[in-house]
Amino acid sequence: ISFFAKFPPVKRSKKIRNDIEIPPADATVVVSRDYHKDFLEKEELLQFMFDVSTDGLWRFDLASGKVHWSEQSTAICGIGKELGDSFEVLKSSMFESDRKDFLKLLSESLEKNRQFFQEIRIYDHEGNTRIILLCGKPQYNEEGRAIRMVGTLADVTAKKQVERNLFYSSFHDALTGAKNRQFFLDRIDEDLVRT
Repeated sequence: ISFFAKFPPVKRSKKIRNDIEIPPADATVVVSRDYHKDFLEKEELLQFMFDVSTDGLWRFDLASGKVHWSEQSTAICGIGKELGDSFEVLKSSMFESDRKDFLKLLSESLEKNRQFFQEIRIYDHEGNTRIILLCGKPQYNEEGRAIRMVGTLADVTAKKQVERNLFYSSFHDALTGAKNRQFFLDRIDEDLVRT
């Protein structure tokens, strides 16, 4: 206590700059906005973002039923032709089981207002299989009605190949390719669980 009596704490407060004067708003001046110009600027900005993005972007307008794809989407899918203004070109390149899951996830996402993620397998223009991660989320208006769905797509083929290689190498000998000790221990654990 005697220490604080001899050396009282100095009150420190953050000081706001007072070398800049901001004049008060003039209530007599009416600021007019050109809402049409604002709308066009936002549309232009959205289109610019679609064009410069390295990810594939898509926007599905529920009223018209049209899908707008970014330029990168076509390159990511590698189908060899434009994706058009619907999901039809993409669906025709999908594996049958993935196509059914996609349609189910799309409708569930709209009904339950939730985001969906799906890995779809497609055939590219060379006949190779690509794995595409497709994501989407619905947008609603003020009345709570779904008006559009926006999403992304990304090629995850290389990532999946690395995962398969890591999985294979964890259960097989690197030199001979024969199943290793970890493989047999894993199988024994599975058999014990089943019995």
